[in-house]
Amino acid sequence: TAMHRMLNRGLQNFVHDFYGANRWEEACLAADLSFYSFESMLHYDDDLTARLLETLSIVLDRSKSDILEDFGTYVVSHENLAPIRGLLRFGGATFVDFLHSLDDVHSRMKVAMPTLEVPKLSLEVREKELYSVHYEFSKPGYWPVILGVLRGMADDYGTLVTIDKVSKTQGTLDRARMDIRLVDARWRRTAHIRRMVS
Repeated sequence: TAMHRMLNRGLQNFVHDFYGANRWEEACLAADLSFYSFESMLHYDDDLTARLLETLSIVLDRSKSDILEDFGTYVVSHENLAPIRGLLRFGGATFVDFLHSLDDVHSRMKVAMPTLEVPKLSLEVREKELYSVHYEFSKPGYWPVILGVLRGMADDYGTLVTIDKVSKTQGTLDRARMDIRLVDARWRRTAHIRRMVS
């Protein structure tokens, strides 16, 4: 699928940037791949991505969910992917504005790339400064990417948050809920001021 093609290439860039080419090549060999570089426009079997994540977990000595979460943060924080962060920041001037824009992410992505499989996201306002992001996708196990995106965007907006994850799979769809509590909406600015005063 188009989603897996983009994920394969993205994981390649992520591992190269944070762990080095040697670790990436080691993972490719362990996954019995005959190549080291993915092309985003070529077709690859879906099970190849699952096999690659399994070997990355072993080579990097990290769980698959941790790797995917870090990858999600990488997507919205690395300088080489600044256009993606800029696109997400069109959601508004604050992190809360960004959260409220998540309901429209699926439709905007489908307009831009009709063949791309993307999860559906919806926001629930539970109480003051407590929000829940609901995730639904046909492919199991990829919710940590969204968790990483949320953490990265909170940092980009200078907002201190805590995020708790509640996940369960129902039927043919993978569903997860991520509870976000705002601790300090001006965290980076106030932290900078405190350092200057001290």
